Amino acid sequence: MRARRLDAGEAVSLAICVSRNEAFGCDDKDARIAYQSLEGRECLTTLDLARLGVERGLLSQDQARTEYEKLRSVYRFFGPPWP
Repeated sequence: MRARRLDAGEAVSLAICVSRNEAFGCDDKDARIAYQSLEGRECLTTLDLARLGVERGLLSQDQARTEYEKLRSVYRFFGPPWP
């Protein structure tokens, strides 16, 4: 793992998830690597969370896709395209 300083939000979130043995939701590659190196349980991306919302019936497939793509186009989120 290359050394990089995580921002405060990433560091606090990571610490909470590790200490509580919870899944970690983050799109930052370096933060995800740090979490996994600390033997974290599971890393979820924004796309993972949107798809999980569909699986659990919280969102329709169309709602999830529309809002996720809005993140990418309007808010310049750099996640992968909806599959």
